[in-house]
Amino acid sequence: MFSVDLPKDGAGDDVLPDVVRVVASNDGDCRPDHPVLLARRLPVGAAVDATAETTLWKVLVGDPDERGNRPVTVRTLDDRPLVALQLSGGGPCVLDVQVASGVQAWGLGQCFGPSSSRVDWVGRRRSVIDANAQERFRPYGHGTQEYEKGVEGYLQIPVLMVAGGPQPFAIVLDYVFRIEADFGTNPWSFRLGSDVPGNPTFPVRVYLVGGATSLDVRRRVMDLLGRPPVPPRKAFGLWMSEYGFETWQDVDHVIGALRGGAYPFDGIVLDLFWFGGIAQQGVDHSEVGRLGWDITDTPGVNDPYFPDPQGRLASYRNQHIGFALIEESYVNTSTSTYIELGGAVQNPFVRLGPSDLQFTNVWFGQEATMIDWSVPGAGAWIHDHRRKPFMVDYGVRVHWTDLGEPEFFNDRARYAGHDLDGDGSRRTGHADLANVYNLFWHRSIDDGYSRKDPDQRRLLLTRAATAGIQRYGAAVWSGDTSSRMPVLVSQLHNQAHMSCSGIDYYGSDVGGFHRQDADAQRLDELYTQWFANSAWLDVPLRPHVNNYDFYTQRSDDKPDGARRHPVAPYEVGHRPSNLANLRTRYELIPYFYSLAHQASLDGTPMMPPPGLVYPDAALLGVGHQKLIGIDLMVAVVAGHGEYARSVYLPAGRWYDFWSGAAVESAGQWVTFVPEYRDGVFRLPVFARGGAVIPRMHVDDGTQDSAGHQADGSRDEDLVLRVYDGGEVGGRFTVYEDDGETRLTAPRTTDIVQRHEGEDIVVEVAAAEGLVPDSADVRPLRIEVVSPLVVSGVALNGVPLPPLQAPSRTQLGWAADPASRTVHACVPDAGVAAAQTFRFATAGTLPATSSVLLVCDFAYTRWGEDVHARFVTPVQTAHGPLTEVQLEPSVTYAYLYPAPADHPSGPVWTLLLDHLQPNQEVRFALEKRRGDVVVHTSPRQVFRHVGPGGYAGEIRGNLY
Repeated sequence: MFSVDLPKDGAGDDVLPDVVRVVASNDGDCRPDHPVLLARRLPVGAAVDATAETTLWKVLVGDPDERGNRPVTVRTLDDRPLVALQLSGGGPCVLDVQVASGVQAWGLGQCFGPSSSRVDWVGRRRSVIDANAQERFRPYGHGTQEYEKGVEGYLQIPVLMVAGGPQPFAIVLDYVFRIEADFGTNPWSFRLGSDVPGNPTFPVRVYLVGGATSLDVRRRVMDLLGRPPVPPRKAFGLWMSEYGFETWQDVDHVIGALRGGAYPFDGIVLDLFWFGGIAQQGVDHSEVGRLGWDITDTPGVNDPYFPDPQGRLASYRNQHIGFALIEESYVNTSTSTYIELGGAVQNPFVRLGPSDLQFTNVWFGQEATMIDWSVPGAGAWIHDHRRKPFMVDYGVRVHWTDLGEPEFFNDRARYAGHDLDGDGSRRTGHADLANVYNLFWHRSIDDGYSRKDPDQRRLLLTRAATAGIQRYGAAVWSGDTSSRMPVLVSQLHNQAHMSCSGIDYYGSDVGGFHRQDADAQRLDELYTQWFANSAWLDVPLRPHVNNYDFYTQRSDDKPDGARRHPVAPYEVGHRPSNLANLRTRYELIPYFYSLAHQASLDGTPMMPPPGLVYPDAALLGVGHQKLIGIDLMVAVVAGHGEYARSVYLPAGRWYDFWSGAAVESAGQWVTFVPEYRDGVFRLPVFARGGAVIPRMHVDDGTQDSAGHQADGSRDEDLVLRVYDGGEVGGRFTVYEDDGETRLTAPRTTDIVQRHEGEDIVVEVAAAEGLVPDSADVRPLRIEVVSPLVVSGVALNGVPLPPLQAPSRTQLGWAADPASRTVHACVPDAGVAAAQTFRFATAGTLPATSSVLLVCDFAYTRWGEDVHARFVTPVQTAHGPLTEVQLEPSVTYAYLYPAPADHPSGPVWTLLLDHLQPNQEVRFALEKRRGDVVVHTSPRQVFRHVGPGGYAGEIRGNLY
């Protein structure tokens, strides 16, 4: 059987103009419109036997081969070739995809591996052998792989986004068997199915999805696969985790340290020990699958112990602390879950012959079996009798679903199965279920919430995934990574592929789970960079490490010790940098949360690769820059010894996020962008001119993502950072709700910025909708970043009084020259009232320059610092400078003498901003202990800074 059609959208008789479906089955007939991974059925529309034309494409179908397969060619309306498909073979089969030159290809899920010059798929190959997938998973194309001493997920998500040719398009394979792809030549080659005798290959359903822009294509893909529901607002905060806390005392130790250091956070993650743990020293059985709290303290044994869980979780909730609990698909036969589930539901476990499939290992104890999630009653029972009474009803809204590949299985086992052909028959083998097992698990959780708690927001944290899992509220974490820099590099590249696979919520074990092979000398730098990247990209932000040996072998109940690997941002890495990056994350939560609502409404990606949004050749296949929404360009950092990097900015006005300096880009690289600002490690970030970025107020008292304060109050300020777009203008919609439920539609506030004559106008519309338990009046602050001089600010036609400094409690306005920002504050703005701010301008700001001072080979002993002494005073907007002290990079502050394997010398840097233009900056480098100079570099270094803007670096060596 082979068919090509233009499917209907299901709502009427109209065909979709941007979707072509190709279906093949060598095993007999199958329903072309039967959805397997898709969220809904797309009824068969107009069959294409020779040619067809839509409002987007021309579709041509050629003559059949000996198997009945026919070539399918899609051309643009102006007759440019876009893509051609040719299916061949009978099992496994091959899908050849001919594309235009100069394209980029993103998606297909997660695959760790070495980096290359471009990290999209063009020119590369994706296979279980190349990825070093673990042997037992290789026939199925989905499971885990081993990279750099870690065990990461090898995730097959059959969605491929293609951009850069005549038109963007996507290929969505509604397919559950193994897929391997070779992009080394054109046509690309997709090998569908495995070589294992008896493993199935068909049916094959291919959807070509188009659109005017790549974002339109992504939106249509999400329409087919299902858009992600908005998670709890807390999901965007910090969640502390390690394997693993054994008692409430362990939890309280971490909470106390976070609160004591003024680190905002939102939750604690409990690993296996909350339900009693697995077999360990002094405990000869496993409680896996029990899914009930361990409230028994075994005398004489250091075992898990969590008494009064309902009361304790209620107490933590009153402190604005959420909890996430782990669960698995495996059930020890000694637990009450095994007995009760087996008595209530017919055949709820995976079968091997006439009996339940049985496992024996350290995880499961003497005997355990495996829940069959393709049995709807099994998932419903687990939710109603375990998850809801012991988790949901206790206030838990984040569920950690582990080992969902499934990690352990038997390839001869049988499941209840599912209908792949659409004829009512059920496929029951492991090959039929391997790539959808986790999907069915998450479907059962979503169904449980829909039946019992439909208004509660939730998040499901998983390491296994396939297309469509996001519609059940899943966030994917990358697996049990190691603490190595190449892993962080690959993690960052995978984020781009996962975004294009439909996964907006993606993250990692920040810092790496397996610490035993970490380079101890460089761990602080690795963690600092990892945490900084994750603070921008991960949802949730979740440090996690393997401390199993410490917790199970400690001789007392102390929550810390020499064998414990530090994991929290207050105990590893550069603490000031961790705190600063964490607070930036919290400041931006209103922006992230608004993007989450938009993603749920129409499928707009939260963090797309820049090359999908901007067609610039320089961004082709680039994974080291990220877009947050379409307004923030984030340049990631993953390299030992890095202190600066280049950032590509598409044509238009951009602003340095940290300094407010404007860059008028013609589509160019900005070189030597510093990664250290005021002694703090910061990713280079630029905001697009025209951007409106909603933020929240964060200070030492901020406790969580809702703005609760240590004194019991709550900050509800709406802070709008407006980046002057000139004649381009800009707009944004802020979405707000209670952060926990779907009881009401979100409150929306539209913001528009534009120029009227010489004025910058910012309109804040009256909010539409209500947020329960929120204030009707709140501080409203507008922060305008502009290259123009602001001479006055009026609110609704009435001039605001000037202030000496920016305020959040006084009506008025003030300029902050250091950040090139003008602040206007209305401390008691009515939420339901429209506000128009008019910023009168009086020409452009005086030109200033900036330059990065760099000292390499700055070997110092403890107590020594590096200074730059200027030969002639440097003139700045704040007066002359005769000398400055530089700041050390994270790892290399005090290394003397140099270790034998050191890649380069320690680096000290300082960004000099607000310099008077057109002057020479010349200096000598000095090493000092207090006021005593202990060494001076014999060579002076210098650079002439031009008429304004960033002048790059001035680099010298100290030794």
